[in-house]
Amino acid sequence: MSVEKDASPGTPPDASAPTPAPATSAAPAGRPSACSVAGLVGSYAWALAMIALGSLLGGVVAVLVGSLAYVALVPGADAGDFAGAMLDGAGGILGTTDSYSTSAVSALYTGVSYLGTIGVWIVVLVYLAASRRARPILKTVTRRVAGNTPARLGAGLLLGLALNGACALVAVATGSLDLSFVGLNVGGLVFVFLCVFVQSSSEELLCRCYLYQRTLRVSGSPVVSLVVTSLLFGALHLGNAGLTPLALANVTLVGVLFGLLTWRLDSPWAAFGAHTGWNFMQAVVLGLPNSGIVTPFALFGLAPGTSTVAGIAYDPAFGIEGLPLATVLIVAACACVYLWGKRCAVRPTDVWAGLEEGVPRDGEASPLPPAAA
Repeated sequence: MSVEKDASPGTPPDASAPTPAPATSAAPAGRPSACSVAGLVGSYAWALAMIALGSLLGGVVAVLVGSLAYVALVPGADAGDFAGAMLDGAGGILGTTDSYSTSAVSALYTGVSYLGTIGVWIVVLVYLAASRRARPILKTVTRRVAGNTPARLGAGLLLGLALNGACALVAVATGSLDLSFVGLNVGGLVFVFLCVFVQSSSEELLCRCYLYQRTLRVSGSPVVSLVVTSLLFGALHLGNAGLTPLALANVTLVGVLFGLLTWRLDSPWAAFGAHTGWNFMQAVVLGLPNSGIVTPFALFGLAPGTSTVAGIAYDPAFGIEGLPLATVLIVAACACVYLWGKRCAVRPTDVWAGLEEGVPRDGEASPLPPAAA
């Protein structure tokens, strides 16, 4: 223990000297303990459970809302027809699954297909609000994170639209795609866009908000958080139709891009927007498979009598993210986001700062109550 040379017994401390602020960091100092790592593994397992529970809850809510709307749209219709279509395919209410449509029923079916993930939002927000340990993560979906601004939400949206649109333009130019205009339904387009936003942001809520912050809390490293959550993001797509090793790598790289928007721009909202823009452009504007999933409502679609051809920019089975051009563009976008954040000297918001007294850190037991005065 060191003692200041000028200090003497009985000398009061200098009241003008600044009092050091209590240290607040994203993670406990030093190497993560076995207990904290085990807790983090449990968080990932709990995230998968919340996906399952939220999907079940959201599916019930979405089908109920869709069935009521279907009855209102189609006089004399049976609500059970819509519920059956959600289970068995759109053919029962659209008459065919082989063509695109901009009808109100097609928009309703497509929107409800995405809206089921609203249950994930409900489950995660309820959990975060109820959990004293994880409650600070609620800040990541609010303006309390400095980078969560409408401008960065819009920038993320434009980034997703541009990346996917650029791949599509190259696919058309190289003969992989021949698209034709289907039609325009503004009301349906707005409804489907909002539903796509719910779906896309629900994945970001789990990966770039909850799990990113939990991993950062334990590891203290945004790089570790970015890598681990991106790997999980890729793994969540393992069951998608048409998945190839390159497609899986590209989906994981997209996760890296969304993670960089969260870290380097301090903006989960930008990640919400980029994910939404990517999915909306591919599935709804262009009518192409979105990670192997095709929906009937679209502004454009494959020209009648034509077929898709695999090329450098398009995979007929999985979509735009299945081939090398997407790899190049995603890597370039990652570099741009990283450099943008570095040039602007963006400092990520520490959501754990000012942690409430009495809330244990990861790997620590709950502190004892303060002694009575």
